[in-house]
Amino acid sequence: GRNKLAFSVLTRQLMNFNFGSRQISNNGIPVAGIITTGGLSMKQDFKEIWTGASYSHKLNKLIGLGATAYIAYRSQTTEFQTVIEELQPDNQIASLLIYRKLNFSNYRTLLKAGVAINLKPITFGLTITTPSIDILGSGSYGYNHLVNDPGDISNNVYETESQNDLKSKYHSSWAVGAGSAYWGKKFNLHFSTEWY
Repeated sequence: GRNKLAFSVLTRQLMNFNFGSRQISNNGIPVAGIITTGGLSMKQDFKEIWTGASYSHKLNKLIGLGATAYIAYRSQTTEFQTVIEELQPDNQIASLLIYRKLNFSNYRTLLKAGVAINLKPITFGLTITTPSIDILGSGSYGYNHLVNDPGDISNNVYETESQNDLKSKYHSSWAVGAGSAYWGKKFNLHFSTEWY
């Protein structure tokens, strides 16, 4: 028939990145009576999944129109920590700690519409994606900053902050995409681009 209805689930983005490093000055041998150690860790973990319902209509043998309504889900965790410790000649310990953690999840909706032209063996297509509209979302944020300087306590710092049950919003802009394909007997060639 001229009309088609379809459903889809797409993994639009997926990433799980972890990095960590630890260093000890001069292989743990004191320099001027001081031993310094330090560490750094970073984590970036996110995924975005789009679930959509598509409707398409065949205008004629050459042109077809379609639109998909999506519900998009995104979850993301970003974490950063650095620690530096210094053992001084008098056995006092100076230290620095910096820690950040951001976590959120969000549901939003958006619409993608397009037109396709079939000029066998070449096809062309154009799509437009609307900005997303938030449905619901939540997040949390944690922060610690510690400086311990036994040589001058006026330099000491202790800061901490934790916020939970925050509202989250995730914005996306208009997007325009275009593509074409050549369907040959021996090979197929595809080209696509998107601006947003």
